[in-house]
Amino acid sequence: PPTPPTRGARVQFILNTSPNAGNLQDLLWAIYRDLYCECVMKNPLYTPGTPFRCEQFTQKLEQLIKPLQAQ
Repeated sequence: PPTPPTRGARVQFILNTSPNAGNLQDLLWAIYRDLYCECVMKNPLYTPGTPFRCEQFTQKLEQLIKPLQAQ
């Protein structure tokens, strides 16, 4: 997958995982592209580079991560 843009304000996603989790690059890209960009960056009230609270982002993140927790 393409690398997320790095110009301007940066965002970091930190995953606490098992050492056996393997490569999570695709998961991180999905979080950035499908959740952060869609739920946060497209919000006209959000100021880039500032902390955010977004219930939609949180709910979708939980839905994305939950199946992985059982593995």
